[in-house]
Amino acid sequence: MNEIALAAAASVDIFAAVLGLTFSGIRIPLRSRAAIAAGSASVMWLTATLARFIDSMVPDGSGAISPAVVIARILLFILGIHTLTGGIRQLRGQAERDEGLLTAIPSVPERADVDRSNSISFKEGAVMGLALSADAALAGISAGLSGALPAKLFCAGMVTGFTACMSGAVLGRLFGGRKGIKFPAGIITGAVLILIAVFG
Repeated sequence: MNEIALAAAASVDIFAAVLGLTFSGIRIPLRSRAAIAAGSASVMWLTATLARFIDSMVPDGSGAISPAVVIARILLFILGIHTLTGGIRQLRGQAERDEGLLTAIPSVPERADVDRSNSISFKEGAVMGLALSADAALAGISAGLSGALPAKLFCAGMVTGFTACMSGAVLGRLFGGRKGIKFPAGIITGAVLILIAVFG
């Protein structure tokens, strides 16, 4: 799978989260969308760089790096389940669990609006990008082990992440603002994480 395809797969949760935010009436300025994309792309770059470095230390054919991929997939699957159940609770109107911001945002994207201004700042966008980067980390590991260049992966992540933000914002404005309707961003994000963990 090439860099664009990997980055695109890792940007689906960004699309769902941004769509959910704009559906709820929360603004995301262009610079904040760029921050979201940069946060996710930076994680892909970092994990790809580390994977390439570790892979270069391992003799060919030893397979010693494969447990890292397995562990990453297991953690991503667990995070997917957590995000999915959190999204279901949010959709049912149940009380949110007291948890950290980075683990809460994938289930309830509205938590990214920390100052309750109905607008995502540049800083909040960067945090949101990091919170939505679990699948980006797995994509980075896979790409790094396959010999992909981290810089090329970063650029691909910026393009697909920003595109996901733009398309999610457009659809959110188009279909949002309807009383009594909640967009299931957490459920979609959780399902995507599980699918990537199992089949990615």
